[in-house]
Amino acid sequence: MVNSVVLVGRLGRDPEMKVTSGGASMCKFSIAVDRPYRGPDGEKVTDWLDIIAWRERAEFCGTYLQKGTLVAIQGRVHVRKWESPEGEPRRAYEIQAENVQILSGGTRSGGGDAPPPSDEDAPPSGRASGPGPSSNAAKKITDGDSYDDAFEPNDDPYGGE
Repeated sequence: MVNSVVLVGRLGRDPEMKVTSGGASMCKFSIAVDRPYRGPDGEKVTDWLDIIAWRERAEFCGTYLQKGTLVAIQGRVHVRKWESPEGEPRRAYEIQAENVQILSGGTRSGGGDAPPPSDEDAPPSGRASGPGPSSNAAKKITDGDSYDDAFEPNDDPYGGE
């Protein structure tokens, strides 16, 4: 069986960086992907897809992505299941990013002749050369905002606790 997706879209807002209690960096953002046809009203039909990146890839995304950035994402569909406070089963479909490539800058992009970085270009620290970093510093998750509750240990395909 194959679980692989390739998407090209723009970030709708700046990425959100988090650090799990186990110390794993996580970056979450959404991209808008236009469908190849128009709706009955003649307008473009757009899908909003949630993307999750872990560890060095998360650091790369938090540093270099921003609202409006056009990105190519290669990854896999992940289904996250949980129970609502009322006891109802819930699920969310997300894309676990395995490769992220910047195709063009976002709202604060500063031009230049250098090609945009890809997370494959990033050294082990997760930093890459290219457009200036954004200010999406990772925040430690605290009371009432626990991604450990929302994500199971095996959700991190790169060796989470």
